[in-house]
Amino acid sequence: MSGAFIRPYSDADFDDVCRMNAGMHPASYAGAVFVRQAGALYPESFFVIQGPSGVAGFTIAAVVQGRPSEGWILRLHVSEECRRSGYGRMLLRAAIRSLAVSGATSVFLSVAPANAAATDLYASEGFVPVSRAERYFGDGEDRLIMEKAL
Repeated sequence: MSGAFIRPYSDADFDDVCRMNAGMHPASYAGAVFVRQAGALYPESFFVIQGPSGVAGFTIAAVVQGRPSEGWILRLHVSEECRRSGYGRMLLRAAIRSLAVSGATSVFLSVAPANAAATDLYASEGFVPVSRAERYFGDGEDRLIMEKAL
């Protein structure tokens, strides 16, 4: 974690974040649109982690419109070479703080049930599984929905 810090996303981060997001979601145009729009819609809760070699990860969170007590972590990604460095935990905590400041009293996220590293991280930060959604993102894209009370 030495030398790493969290900062707000800026347009200068677009290429780095799109590259990481494309690794998660291969439809690069749709991913680029999402990143560009998230930068405009969620400036208070879109963060990058700046590591010694540049942008090493990002997170995007949002409060649900019409339900301000409910927040969601929409994306959390750390580059492959920086995993197991504490960067994901730093990003997760930054997202949770921003949602709390916005008035959220509970935070939700979805995660692939087989992603043990992520589910372990979320559980260690107080998230508990509340449901399992079959085909959440289509065939073969089941998700575990987890919640943390703030």
